[in-house]
Amino acid sequence: MRRVAIEPRENHEELVQRHGLVFSTIPRPDGSAHRYWHEDHCYLFSPAEISALHTATAQLLDLYEQATEHVIREERFEEISVPDWAVEGVVRSWRQRDPTVYGRMDFAFAGDTPKLLEFNADTPAMLLESGFVQYNWFCDIRSRDATQHGQWNQVHDLLVDRWAALREQRIGSAPVHFAHDFVESSGETWMTVAYMAMLARQAGLDPRIIQIEQLLWEDGRGFVDIEGVSIEHLYNLYPWDWLLYEEHHEDGDFALRSIAPGPLCTGWYEPLWKIMWSSKGMLAILWELFGERCPYLLAAHNDGPRELTEWASKPHHSYEGANIAIVSRDGDVQTPGDFGEEDRVWQAYSPLGDFDGNHPTVSSWVVGDLPSGLCVRENDGLIVDLYSRFVPHLIELGASAGETGRVESTQEPRELDDLALTA
Repeated sequence: MRRVAIEPRENHEELVQRHGLVFSTIPRPDGSAHRYWHEDHCYLFSPAEISALHTATAQLLDLYEQATEHVIREERFEEISVPDWAVEGVVRSWRQRDPTVYGRMDFAFAGDTPKLLEFNADTPAMLLESGFVQYNWFCDIRSRDATQHGQWNQVHDLLVDRWAALREQRIGSAPVHFAHDFVESSGETWMTVAYMAMLARQAGLDPRIIQIEQLLWEDGRGFVDIEGVSIEHLYNLYPWDWLLYEEHHEDGDFALRSIAPGPLCTGWYEPLWKIMWSSKGMLAILWELFGERCPYLLAAHNDGPRELTEWASKPHHSYEGANIAIVSRDGDVQTPGDFGEEDRVWQAYSPLGDFDGNHPTVSSWVVGDLPSGLCVRENDGLIVDLYSRFVPHLIELGASAGETGRVESTQEPRELDDLALTA
């Protein structure tokens, strides 16, 4: 694994904007512009390193399945911050095997053994830039340089396949609503939802894009949109831990009522049971159950650092690097934020790689139950936050891209369709 300089494409900022990355630069509090998309470097991986990440992802998915059964059997929901009023619905969602679409695992990795930092299983960010923008960059670089490089990036095609399978098995001809948060102002949530809706349409579905604020409940019908159309299936880029808390404290709990089979039922993507996998409290349960025999896990505890002398402490549910504390040989760091202090996990500190002062977090995508692709964010500091940089990646191949079995087959640039462009 190496960080290498590479010539940016001409007018690359305009290109990534055209490809939907309207948030390619982010304003800082001082008014300056932070460059999120970064293509004057890339990370170069060997096929063996890609294989190691693929294997780690697949094995950890299996462990999450086993740990979930343990949590349900032993009723350890409080340890992963599932509120007591939601337990019945969460278990029902799991027992019904409500289908998942995707997720993203984050690793500390610098070419050795991948170490799981967390699993973004509910509302994973970086989908558009990973599956679409990064892929188009790869096509342009491969065409320009005529080099034997690949990219582990089947995210786009496998998501189309996943939606097509759901159409056959579950959705049929019913419309699917895709909800984004109107309050979010950068355009990231909006474009991610539009991209996912585009993939669903390519799979033969009928997508309808709405704002989460337009999700309405009618007694006797369940969820409907502002035009009165029943919402039978909903892709929702809004965390379950937020939605459950807000509804319950507004005396609603409509989402929980919509999980049960019957006339009020809505199929949610991601399903309610994903609140378990997205909880960082699961890291402690995974360590307790499998830590002695899984090389990809870091020691973790839900009741304090215990024997750990270097650790990262994180809320069970938090976003954008907020409310994280690190105590380590590399320094002590604490980030501000609005997330609670009561439910936290203490995880053994695993240093990120150091490439001339750039510290990457390497992430693998999961579509259904398949490891599907790679993305890299880097930071100047020890914690990935709002001002991290997305840096594309390549695989250094010996003879042909087919050697890895993990490189897109088309290798032709893609364009957003009208649905995404007008969303």
